[in-house]
Amino acid sequence: MMGRRYDALRHQSLSVVRATPTLSCKHEIVATLSVGGGQTLGTSSLDFTISCVGSPNGNCPCPCNYIADAGCTCRDLEAPLTLVVTKSQVWASYPMQYLQSFNYKPYEAIVRPSNDQCSASGSNPTCGWYYVGSYQVPDSQGFVCDCSFTDVWDTTLGVANEQRTRANLDCDFFSNPLNILVGNPPCSAHCLMFDPLWYSVSSDGSCIKFEACLSIVQIIQVHLCDKHVFK
Repeated sequence: MMGRRYDALRHQSLSVVRATPTLSCKHEIVATLSVGGGQTLGTSSLDFTISCVGSPNGNCPCPCNYIADAGCTCRDLEAPLTLVVTKSQVWASYPMQYLQSFNYKPYEAIVRPSNDQCSASGSNPTCGWYYVGSYQVPDSQGFVCDCSFTDVWDTTLGVANEQRTRANLDCDFFSNPLNILVGNPPCSAHCLMFDPLWYSVSSDGSCIKFEACLSIVQIIQVHLCDKHVFK
C-alpha cells in the first residue's frame, strides 16, 4: 500500500493490509512478520526498511534490470518504507465465569405427622417446596414412606425387621388401629434441607496478552534547487 500513514495492528502475526480511510490504494505491499515473546517484563522494538519488492535473493536494490529484462519481477520503490514495530510488556489475564452455587451440607429431615397423612404431590406437600427467589425447584418436595399392608401384618405378628422402613416406623396394627382401618397407616415425609452456607463455583481461564504497535513511514524526496528535502 502506497501511503504515509497506516493503522496499528495488535496481533502476534502482523500483516500490513489496510490503509487509513483517507488513502485510496491501487497497489498493495503485504509484509508479514512475527513478534517474539521473549521480552516479557519490558517493551521491545524492531525497525527495518523496505526499498524493493520481489527480489529473487532478498537483497535490495533489485539484482536484475526489470526495464531490460521482462522476466525480472523485482521492483525498486521510489519512496522506501520504514516499518517500526513496538511490543509492550506481557501481562496475564484470568477471565472468570460463574458456573453455579453448591450447598455446604444438604441433609434429610424426617417428619412424622400425627394424623398419619403424608403427601409428596399436589400444591401443599408435607415437606413443602424449595424456592430460589420466586422459582420453585422441581422435585424439591422430597418423598414419603408409609407402612404397607405387608409391613402392618408382619410387624403385628412379630416377624418383621424393626428397620424395614426408612424412618423406623411402628407399623404394628395396634399402634394406631383407627387410622390404619381408614387407610391412613403410619407414614413419614423425608425432606431435603440445606445448610445456610453456600459456595459459589466459577471457572478461571488464562490468557497471555501484549500489544504490538506498527508504524510505517514513507520517505519522499523532493528536488528543490539541486537540494534534497526529506519529508
